Amino acid sequence: MVPTGSVLGERYRRLASRQDNLGAAVAAATALVDRSASIAVHMIRQYPWVRLAALLYLLFLHLYCYVITSSMQSLAASATTAAVAAAAAVGQGGGGVGGNGSGSSSSSSLGHGKHH
Repeated sequence: MVPTGSVLGERYRRLASRQDNLGAAVAAATALVDRSASIAVHMIRQYPWVRLAALLYLLFLHLYCYVITSSMQSLAASATTAAVAAAAAVGQGGGGVGGNGSGSSSSSSLGHGKHH
């Protein structure tokens, strides 16, 4: 086991040596992490199939993250393209309200002139 007090420094020693629930919880959590890491290292060293399983787990985890990131990137790209197209339509007067004034100029020429 690793002597956690000397490795983690003064802050850990002060926190873990408190005589309340928080200090006990910090000490118990570090002991649990230490024991779990010790067991995991022992299993990986002793059993090759555990080593292979851990490697495959990490490989599939990275592959899954890649697929999720790739699909989110394509969704974001299509949403950005749609937003740019909508902004371009509004900017050209195709959006109605708030266009470049093309709607108001055509309505002002209707019925205001004496051209019959």
